[in-house]
Amino acid sequence: MKKTLTLLLACALVMSLSAACGSSTAAPTTRPAASSDWTPGAGYAGKYDPSNVLTISWVTQGDRPVDPDSAITKAIEEMFNLKIDYVYLQRAEQAQLLNIKLAAGDIPDVWRPAGNAGYRELIPQGVLAEINMDLLQEVAPTFYAGALDLYAEFGNVFEFLKDDGKLYALPVYEINSSYMLMTVWRDDWLKNVGIDKIPETVEEAEAAFYKFVNDDPDQNGQNDTFAFSGHGINHFLYAYGGPGMNNVIRDGKVTRVVLEPEHKQGMAKIVQFYADGLIDPEFHTGENRGQNWPLSIPFFNGVIGYTAGHMFYHLNPPLAEGANGGAFYEGFLDLQPDGSWDFGKPLKGPWPEVISPRWGIVPGGNNMVYGVNMTEEKQVRLLQIIERQMTDWDVFLLLDSGIEGIHYSTSVNDKNQTIYSSLLNREDQYQPGNRTEGFTYVHGIARDFVIRQDISNYDFAEKYFTPKAMGAIPYTNPIFGTLEEEIRDISAALGTRYDEVRNLFITGQRAFNDTEWDAFITELKTLGIEKYLEAAQEWYDANK
Repeated sequence: MKKTLTLLLACALVMSLSAACGSSTAAPTTRPAASSDWTPGAGYAGKYDPSNVLTISWVTQGDRPVDPDSAITKAIEEMFNLKIDYVYLQRAEQAQLLNIKLAAGDIPDVWRPAGNAGYRELIPQGVLAEINMDLLQEVAPTFYAGALDLYAEFGNVFEFLKDDGKLYALPVYEINSSYMLMTVWRDDWLKNVGIDKIPETVEEAEAAFYKFVNDDPDQNGQNDTFAFSGHGINHFLYAYGGPGMNNVIRDGKVTRVVLEPEHKQGMAKIVQFYADGLIDPEFHTGENRGQNWPLSIPFFNGVIGYTAGHMFYHLNPPLAEGANGGAFYEGFLDLQPDGSWDFGKPLKGPWPEVISPRWGIVPGGNNMVYGVNMTEEKQVRLLQIIERQMTDWDVFLLLDSGIEGIHYSTSVNDKNQTIYSSLLNREDQYQPGNRTEGFTYVHGIARDFVIRQDISNYDFAEKYFTPKAMGAIPYTNPIFGTLEEEIRDISAALGTRYDEVRNLFITGQRAFNDTEWDAFITELKTLGIEKYLEAAQEWYDANK
């Protein structure tokens, strides 16, 4: 929020809701029991000796290799009788590099595929181990029940993940995804051009955009500002239904926004804005300019005054003494110490509802899979670890936050709530081997623990990022299942062509008029948009 936002003293690290804030959450002091202390029990777990040291190859999710001798790695290996063989693949090319390994028969034990489509593409390759449902429910009942509950709005998540009746993945739930993406305005610019409220309609936003370009909002006497860039384009279009390739349901029928009349109106506005010099001419390069994705370099550099698409944990101020703010908050403060910004609202426009996107909350959007060479003993051990993470606070804290005094510190606020503050810098705290959700990936299913660990951050989310707070309906793709490969190929081709032509329209390289728009829609039909919608409708009717 604004640079001057008062520090909120409460908690820190993965999730929390207002209801959780009234309870005392002093940290336990007992060390989690080692694997050899477990009671094996009957059934699958009773078949194997928990003192056996198992080697697990794990594809990490960080931006650099993990130190195999790090303190947290050694603690986890000792606790669970594991030897962790980290597999680092450069994140930007991870899918391609992993495919090369799989083709060569070098199959890791655990990894996250590239979304639901990536998961489905792996199944016929024979590289995934089937997950025995009886084993899962016996060894990890808390995880199983929690996943069913958290994904209830979409039906049975495990049935969704099955292929021909067989389960090959465990769901990864991103609790953060229940919150909506936020728009941000330079409120100091608004004041400088005579606007005393954050715009809430497309008409109010348009007036502010022109003033941001024509009325010297940074008061430096130069004509060197734009209204917005790429993120702003997409979020402005939500007032007209959203980006063109979004699926929506209208009168029970699946359609894509590009085919709706409101989208054409929205595109006409964007084309006009670009022609009038309101849009950053480098919009197509991405606002992060090759850096961490939630950053907006033109916003930080004082080039634009409106941006969008940020999660609450990117925008939060420091929520405890000595804590850092979110990446966006700190990035802006570093470059604009005398500037200020404030939250916006999803804009009201011709589309019947006020909508704003949320990120990732669909079954299959994030999964964890086991390689085909995973033995039943390894599956049992990993599911035991997952169940401990769901039910043992100390284990959860170790796997997610590391070791107290090395990776985080604790304090107690005036509500007798324990605050967990990272001792790592912003770059390090998200690396596997430090903040370690990468060891199981599924920590989000332990919702109560996630809440307990970061009370203040999620109070912040509840205050600003819920549908009620934003006065909007969250957009979620209604076609969250995976269609046949031919239909997926059609969808990919449609998306590529839409992006190409949209940019040509915006920059004036292709005339924007009724004739050219109709020709564009004809191109999409030639590429198969009607065939895609027919398949999507069939899936929607069967699964709604």
